[in-house]
Amino acid sequence: MVIINLICVARSQEAVARILDFLESRGVLVARITEPQEAFDLASNGRFDVLLVLDDIKDPVEFLKSLRSGKAPKDMGVIFLQQTSGVAPACALERRLEFFDYGADDCLPVNCDAREVLSRIKAVYRRAVAPAAGNIVRLGAIEIDLDKRQVAVNGNPVELTAKEFELLFAFVSMPNRVLSRQYLIERVWGYSYFGSPRTVDVHVTRLRRKLGPESRYIKTMPCAGYKLVP
Repeated sequence: MVIINLICVARSQEAVARILDFLESRGVLVARITEPQEAFDLASNGRFDVLLVLDDIKDPVEFLKSLRSGKAPKDMGVIFLQQTSGVAPACALERRLEFFDYGADDCLPVNCDAREVLSRIKAVYRRAVAPAAGNIVRLGAIEIDLDKRQVAVNGNPVELTAKEFELLFAFVSMPNRVLSRQYLIERVWGYSYFGSPRTVDVHVTRLRRKLGPESRYIKTMPCAGYKLVP
């Protein structure tokens, strides 16, 4: 069994106690931290795999920017837990996008199911330990530069929209797993999206068109969603 070492930084430990208790019951080793500087120091020693951050800390975006530009391992996964109670959906979405723009690997509402938090932690951990050259992911003739958010096929740049890139990243980060339209909506568009799940189909169609023959890896699973088969 793989043991995941996790740092959780949150000023209000009570807000995350339910999640942390569940994680520890499933074998995750959790360091419960209240101050960002202490989290910086622990993250820099290279012995932790994932950082779980509640957005109640002071200047969470600045914390993330400093973390990504500092001594912490570049492959250390960062997941934000977002407080959404009393926050307008549009504001919550903008906040999530800001976290992603500055290097977060995932973002979840703090009141979500603890089992999903564990699954997301495992997914981020798998991506971190997967063999790759820097932050380049390759799938056949497809090359994805995660840092620059650029995609090339057979060495030729492919212009993807932000949503198309996030869809492709979702697929390559979870190979051989059926991803429902609802899951993709929540991951790419966010929990505040209330449009039709069929928007996923529209974006997948556009993504496939841009990838050309290499889109063969993205399989449609009737009545279920999509699956990437390497």
